[in-house]
Amino acid sequence: MKDGFGDVFSVCSPDAEPGSKLMEGRRLRERWLRETLNDYGPFTKVAYLDGRPVSQIMYYPEAALPYISGSRGGVIRIECVYSRVHGKGAGSALLDELIGEAKEGVESLMGEPCRFLVTEPFSTGEGLDLKEFYERNGFREGDGEMYLEIHGDYEPRKRTEYKLFPEDEGKAVLFYNVNCEYSVSFACNVKKLIHKIKPGYPVNIFNMWTAPMESSRRGNELIIVNQRPIKSRWRAPEFRLEVQAAIENR
Repeated sequence: MKDGFGDVFSVCSPDAEPGSKLMEGRRLRERWLRETLNDYGPFTKVAYLDGRPVSQIMYYPEAALPYISGSRGGVIRIECVYSRVHGKGAGSALLDELIGEAKEGVESLMGEPCRFLVTEPFSTGEGLDLKEFYERNGFREGDGEMYLEIHGDYEPRKRTEYKLFPEDEGKAVLFYNVNCEYSVSFACNVKKLIHKIKPGYPVNIFNMWTAPMESSRRGNELIIVNQRPIKSRWRAPEFRLEVQAAIENR
């Protein structure tokens, strides 16, 4: 195992095709990675098996996220743990290494002690469910997140809830996050699906890092249609029904 940078894309998106939205997402993420690395030091680890990259973990101080309101000092947020192989312990090894550093001192906290780690696990449909993965590694349920105390007690974050904004009426507002190369193609696919439901329906797309206030004041919701946050997964059958109901204000 070793820290890595260039091999992150070999773990996450090895089959990206030139000219695709996924490749555009890779370019955006690489630029973001380099900028964030310069500001905060190492924040991504890669695990190797037989000399090839198979797993990665990405983390950074919660205070580094410009679109999060009520960020907590001394807190490391684990954005994701992703493995191309399962049952080999690569993801757990990366998490163990991060936990060890959190106890001794994480470089990205600029010398501050790490109070606790937080994460918001999501399902990829591959391998072990992330919620179960974190539970196995000692994390507990918090307020809309999971946490592991290191040098301090867990403190829930004060979250902003979405409110009805007049400018969101009669349109869709979508957000993508450059910390994931798939996020741009996600937003574009959602836009296409919305236009299948309602051709020509106005859609605004924002980058959460370059338009942080647009995201934070909307409670960091990723999909809002006609002033209504959409909660269904976009590939789920319910998504179309939820979007259509929002457009028709039902």
